[in-house]
Amino acid sequence: MSKIWERYRAAVFRNCTHPDSDKDTIAYWKNYLFASAVLYLIPLSIIAVVPGMYMAYISELYLLFFVDFAAIGSFFAIAFLPGISIQIRKLIFCLAIYGVSLALLYTLGSFGPGLLYLLALSIFVVLILDELYGIINVYLNIVICALFGILIEFNVGGSAFTIEYSVLQWFGVSVNLIFLSAVSAFLIPKLFNGLETAFLMRREVDNELQDSLKLLEIKNRELEDFAYTASHDLKEPLRMVRSFSELLKKRQEKNLDEKSLEYIHFIVDGAKRMNQLIEDLLEFSRVGRMYKDVQKVNINDILQDIKTQLQQNPLLIQGEIIYTEMPVIEAVPLSIKILFQNLISNGLKFHPKEKIPRVELIYDEHPDKWVFSVKDNGIGIDKIYHESIFQLFNRLHTSEEYSGTGLGLAICKKIVEQHGGEIWVESEPGKGSTFHFTISKGLSENKIDISDSGSI
Repeated sequence: MSKIWERYRAAVFRNCTHPDSDKDTIAYWKNYLFASAVLYLIPLSIIAVVPGMYMAYISELYLLFFVDFAAIGSFFAIAFLPGISIQIRKLIFCLAIYGVSLALLYTLGSFGPGLLYLLALSIFVVLILDELYGIINVYLNIVICALFGILIEFNVGGSAFTIEYSVLQWFGVSVNLIFLSAVSAFLIPKLFNGLETAFLMRREVDNELQDSLKLLEIKNRELEDFAYTASHDLKEPLRMVRSFSELLKKRQEKNLDEKSLEYIHFIVDGAKRMNQLIEDLLEFSRVGRMYKDVQKVNINDILQDIKTQLQQNPLLIQGEIIYTEMPVIEAVPLSIKILFQNLISNGLKFHPKEKIPRVELIYDEHPDKWVFSVKDNGIGIDKIYHESIFQLFNRLHTSEEYSGTGLGLAICKKIVEQHGGEIWVESEPGKGSTFHFTISKGLSENKIDISDSGSI
């Protein structure tokens, strides 16, 4: 039954609307309202009008019978007959309702809903057609009421209508129809004009916003290109400073005093830290520039590679990394490896000396995303820093206390956001930290869209 209804609905909307038209226009919504009216009026007319046609036939009200029959036929033609413009369909619809209204009014008088149909049609004309048709409808109602007044005055036809009313009574009744149709014809278009203006203003704002976003994307890419180039070019002179400082120390160590050797040590150490900063900055720019191919990634393999690499680091070799069977997800393999590696390394690095560092990884599957958690038993983070730690170059400790450049968590944030997720931390000083992040499921494109990713 649902398939039949969907096919029926598709046919009606295909013939009574322009599917490709802009939704931010009054014309679109007028067509949509018209199609919706046709959609529901056909089954409702079968339920209500067909029994009425039967009663009209057995009551020998043949005019009403034939008008109802013609109206139902018109509704089906409007809904299903191809090759007719939407404007013509609307006019046929209104004429069919006019015919039914007049037939009901003439044959049944106040016992039928003729006047009510005319009033409803007066409002509907303004809703689905241009403002001019609303004015025409007011004049048409005046003509109709005048003609029915003539029928009453001269008792033409001897119908229930002409017998029931006197001219004065009909005037008192019909003037309300004319008044209400005039009110709707003049006020409803004012509302539409206001909405049209609002749509135009919104479109202008959207266009300006899109232009700004495109400009911002260009600037971001230029900034990433600059950071990549500048970082890459800085490595060579920095390597020379470090190499020649070490060479100077090696050749002149016997001729230099303790203070001079200390200065050389500062130069070499500073060059090492600057080199690491450049490497991290290059890594940050590569996330947006180079790491984009989405593949099936087995998180178990990623974690095993990370454990193997950490075993070569004497500062992190003592730590424990605990996890159960992890899932296979769609992601950029190298980016996901960097993400887990940074979070695990931080968990092992930032811990009190009296504790053996331990990092535990768990995950939870949702219909639209994966939720991963990396929990450690380290020194913890004060609540006031929970957001700022994900910013570039943000360090909570000196390099003498803990090594690092302040880019690790910024890289993690950028990777997570490019995978359609978010990252946050739960932590208290002295009670360890738990970093949570989400990865969106079903990254259907072969490459991640980096246009909305963070810039340097």
